[in-house]
Amino acid sequence: MAKFQPSPSPLLNPPLLGVGSDDPTTPAAGVTGIGGTKPGVLGSGTNSTGVLGIGHKEPGVSGISDSSDGVRATSTSGNGLSARSMSSVAIFAESTNGTGVLGIGQKEPGVSGVSDSGDGVRATSTSGNGLSARSTDSVAIFAESTNSTGILGIGHAEPGVRGASDSSDGVRATSSTGNGLSAFGGGDSGVGIFAQASAKRSPATGTNPIAGFFDGDVVVAGDIRLSGGDCAENFDVSAIEMIVPGTVMVINDEGGLRPSDQPYDKKVAGVISGAGDYRPGLVLDDRPSEECRMPIALMGKVYCKVDARFGAVEVGDLLTTSSTPGHAMKAGDPLKAFGSVIGKALRAIAEGRGLIPILVALQ
Repeated sequence: MAKFQPSPSPLLNPPLLGVGSDDPTTPAAGVTGIGGTKPGVLGSGTNSTGVLGIGHKEPGVSGISDSSDGVRATSTSGNGLSARSMSSVAIFAESTNGTGVLGIGQKEPGVSGVSDSGDGVRATSTSGNGLSARSTDSVAIFAESTNSTGILGIGHAEPGVRGASDSSDGVRATSSTGNGLSAFGGGDSGVGIFAQASAKRSPATGTNPIAGFFDGDVVVAGDIRLSGGDCAENFDVSAIEMIVPGTVMVINDEGGLRPSDQPYDKKVAGVISGAGDYRPGLVLDDRPSEECRMPIALMGKVYCKVDARFGAVEVGDLLTTSSTPGHAMKAGDPLKAFGSVIGKALRAIAEGRGLIPILVALQ
């Protein structure tokens, strides 16, 4: 009679996999869950862990689903999903056509990242946004640091930090004890701050585009370089339908300005700035007013309307008002010219009327 041999106990030869394989010789994931229309793995624990997966060479928990969540984690009072790693990534998320990680928080942050010595949250992308944040009623991104930088943006081929807004500040910087905004430009051609305005208007007058608005003192340790050609000041003007840049203006009886129409007029105030290739480099008295206001070049280079029918104008000739409305002419009479000189011609005009650059020097 054959001797009875008991079958091996499963406790003496445990499989290498927790769940999900019938090949005990091949190391794989601790748990593999595949769900067609339901979650691949559903774990629920009343007083302990819902699902605990430990993988030494493969994922501790791997979830795959065709039409639902690969892994779904929910909690009524604790963490929906908690991941810890000693030497690698705690959570790695990759999506072919969707979001890698989507975090939605009703009363707390959608995604919260904390690190003792590394990045709290690190976001990288090869062709899209490294980090994209949207908020309906609150701050999209809030960054706070105790002893270091709140947000550090480094862009090699694009801006390090870019801010855009439809109805508010693109970038707002405030500080209680330090600089609200510090900007350093590297290299010979780099600028600390570059600002450009397109359709936005000045908060003071609502007429001129403004790239930067400062409500307070401005301290400059270096040089101030202005690309404009003159120093201008805004004045109330009348007969606005006749006024274009380059028009010679005189003081009217109300203290405003009107186009000149008398020769050697000692009430001459200057020339409307902005004609030709020159723009005002500095505009004074830019404030709200119910009157129409325009910048008058008080000094510097400006294009001016000149009538040479009263005498050919050479470079360096003194100019004064003429009987042609809004036009200057050569100041041929030194006695009459005293007190009515507008400036010096920087270009000759032999005949007719034209627009030439002049050096404004009221005298």
